[in-house]
Amino acid sequence: MDHARVEDGVRGRLREACQGRSIRQVADETGFNHETVRRYLKGDGSIPVSFVVAVVESTGVSAEWLLNGSKGVVVVTKDRLTLLESIEGKARAVSEMMNHFARSEDNVRSAVS
Repeated sequence: MDHARVEDGVRGRLREACQGRSIRQVADETGFNHETVRRYLKGDGSIPVSFVVAVVESTGVSAEWLLNGSKGVVVVTKDRLTLLESIEGKARAVSEMMNHFARSEDNVRSAVS
């Protein structure tokens, strides 16, 4: 597999997903430094999974589309499967953390009432 070509495809879809937003807006929405976001979108350096996850969460695009460019059918390769599993794992962890904080907040409210 040509990793450079795969990454170029992902980078192009990242640009498309972020279209209509400034670099600073994308940085604010994803929690990444604006210079780092600029480098990822311009093609300087590798794109980390954490940035892909942040873009998926902030824009609402599907991880499958962002990684594969398809809607519905996903061509699964070992590299893409590893990346998808990593994204899913991070998304589950974030969801669990948010649920924990929500329960903690509810407990504090109950204790104060």
